[in-house]
Amino acid sequence: MNTDRDDIPTESGDRGPSNSETRSNDDDVKGYSLDDDIQQHELFQYNETSDLSSKNKSIEVSSQCQNEIAQPHPINPLNLHLVSHPSRGRGVFAPTIIPAGTLIEESPVLVIAQREWEEGKMNDSVLGSYGFCWRDGGMGIGLGLASLFNHSSSPNVNFIRQFSNSTIKFITTKKIEKGEELCICYSADESKLWFVKSDQAVNPTNSQDEMVSSEEEEEEGMEGFFSKIDLDEEDLVNEDGIAQKKERERSTSTPASATSSRTSTPSSSSIYPEASSGIITSLPPPLHSTKTDPKSIDGRYMELTDELDWDEEYWTDTAPYPTGEGREDEFAEFIRIKGPAEREDEVDQDGTMEIWTLEFTDPRLTRTALDFSKELTATDERLRHLKRVCRRKENDQEICRIVLAMVTEYEQSTLQTIMASYSPTLSHLTPAVHIVPSSIARTQEQMKVKSHIWPVSFQPTPVIPIDSWDWPIGRKAWVTSGIKRVLSLALEAKSKGELPIAAYCTAQPSHFWPKKEEGFIPPTEGLRASSNDTRVSDNHPLRHSALNCIKFIAYLRTIPPFTEITPTRNGADYLLTSLSLFITHEPCVMCCMALLHSRVKEVFYVFDRSHGGGFSGSGLGINARNDLNHKFHAWKYDGTVDERTKELLKFDEDIQV
Repeated sequence: MNTDRDDIPTESGDRGPSNSETRSNDDDVKGYSLDDDIQQHELFQYNETSDLSSKNKSIEVSSQCQNEIAQPHPINPLNLHLVSHPSRGRGVFAPTIIPAGTLIEESPVLVIAQREWEEGKMNDSVLGSYGFCWRDGGMGIGLGLASLFNHSSSPNVNFIRQFSNSTIKFITTKKIEKGEELCICYSADESKLWFVKSDQAVNPTNSQDEMVSSEEEEEEGMEGFFSKIDLDEEDLVNEDGIAQKKERERSTSTPASATSSRTSTPSSSSIYPEASSGIITSLPPPLHSTKTDPKSIDGRYMELTDELDWDEEYWTDTAPYPTGEGREDEFAEFIRIKGPAEREDEVDQDGTMEIWTLEFTDPRLTRTALDFSKELTATDERLRHLKRVCRRKENDQEICRIVLAMVTEYEQSTLQTIMASYSPTLSHLTPAVHIVPSSIARTQEQMKVKSHIWPVSFQPTPVIPIDSWDWPIGRKAWVTSGIKRVLSLALEAKSKGELPIAAYCTAQPSHFWPKKEEGFIPPTEGLRASSNDTRVSDNHPLRHSALNCIKFIAYLRTIPPFTEITPTRNGADYLLTSLSLFITHEPCVMCCMALLHSRVKEVFYVFDRSHGGGFSGSGLGINARNDLNHKFHAWKYDGTVDERTKELLKFDEDIQV
């Protein structure tokens, strides 16, 4: 059994490098030294033992230390079995069904500081294969079951390091069947493993008959296996057996340089029973590294998908301009889905609010009052649209008013006390309530009206269309052809047993590129891809249609002719820069964020998703938010879809798209 030092989950589940060159850690708390950790282990044994007369030496324990020590962690509470396998070495096996989310053990850890680890050249010793990355570059040697778990790229046990009490929690991530081996993942990147996995080490002398179990043994399974062997207390993983097992592991492990297979080989004198062919020793392949052709996706070779089927010559003609008469089924209308940033611009422009202001006539107070205002409400977004100073001439005298705060934030007496403590020159002034505009000015007319009440900022907003009524009819036809394409792809996916969700990504024809849009980046012409949802066939929760399509585009950008295209400007080489995506269903929040980070220009979809849709379904409006660094247009198809197609493309609303 070899325990990884390369990628180990932290308390939040993250994994990080641990070799000597990259053993940095973000934790600020200093790790224990070896001597400190031995003392902690002795205290643990002290609390576990009721008969202190058997101790060869006494241990003094202060009341403070007793308060700091956590409750004792039971060793092997589930009565797990330690069993030897010819190729995988010794491993931990379940004697009965274990539900997902079960705490297997909270194993104590012997922490070794980075200096002690490096000066002792632990990496070159047998301990080098059993260390868990710890804080401050230190390493932790897991006690209990911690050093007994074998590696699997698709683990059924997760581990979480508890730095505060020097333990590691091992928790099942899925249901464990009777007789199944419990495995952890040493490293998500298996190229970092210091041994060759048993299923990759090929022995040419083995015959096919030796590698394949008989039907009788397979049917008998683990239940028959445990009924054949005699497991006594010495065979179980317990406090005494751990030390014995570790000694046997150390004496039989082979250095990586000595052989191509870095697996634990059981000693011939091992007391642990040998596994029969009925034992479950292999786990499914990992979800994130399915062995497929790197040039394929969804079972198809990655190549440019077909262009959209539309009559470009007719729809882009300008003499005469196409009317679409007799071809009404080739174009449809679309509805704009607005995000929070766009909806904020539509709030009541005539609204007002109450604020505290400071009024005075002595101009020498202006600088002090203005500095106080900035310090008091520098981060209040509700006041950003207001100019801080308002000067008005009243009764032949100039009055200066300074914005202080929202009336709801302070009582008058409290605000006056704060002013006096800030500067004695303000102590004689009394805050007054003033009514001001509640929003920025968007038009020149609004600017005149609002500034008469209080000076405000001016930010003209471009007109945001609510539908496609002003589009050229040719663009409507092109977008409609994209909708028809994804509906067809979704029906095809449905016939193959997949979720009926499909996507298609391509660049808008140059005829429809904006002529005067500031900052427009021309898309990569000819770049196009299509995909469907493959969560069913790939048995992978992330194989959403939109993500598959982005993956397809990412691959195409790595091959000619797209590798030969030089970006025209900064930002032009994002995956989906200025590209349009068509998809059958409103994408989920995760997919919307992926599209946003890929800098997609616009998304067209057919069916809303009331539970979790990233545009309107979740209410988040990922397409247009001021707190995100990119905005894109979202349009919903307003054409007709025949009832049969609607029925075929329906699925559970709780499934995220």
